[in-house]
Amino acid sequence: MVVHDQLCSMVERSDRELLGPKYEHFPKNLSVFAEVLCTGKDLATEEMKNRMINPLRNLQKTVPAATWASAWSLLLPQQEMELESILSHKEDANLSSVQSGAKLGGRKGRKLKGRRQKLILRK
Repeated sequence: MVVHDQLCSMVERSDRELLGPKYEHFPKNLSVFAEVLCTGKDLATEEMKNRMINPLRNLQKTVPAATWASAWSLLLPQQEMELESILSHKEDANLSSVQSGAKLGGRKGRKLKGRRQKLILRK
């Protein structure tokens, strides 16, 4: 979809109008990425979903920890689990292999830990 392509391009180039000068718009951006990546609906192709993962990984390294935590806390619990799984896998892994790994038992049955512990994944 053209809109997702534009969104990815803007995030990849760290567009200040999209993210805000001090990342103040980042929580909304993260929620859009989560909706596209974590919903069962066909909001984007697999190729586009895979393209969305790398900008998120880069933002995970550059967005201030307090802003990341604030944005993360706005996600639904299921979105948190899925994004944590997606972002914690190798950078060359594609979304379908990450999702199939999670469905095969990677996270199923695990008790959710506190949000603060999830943020430790941030490098």
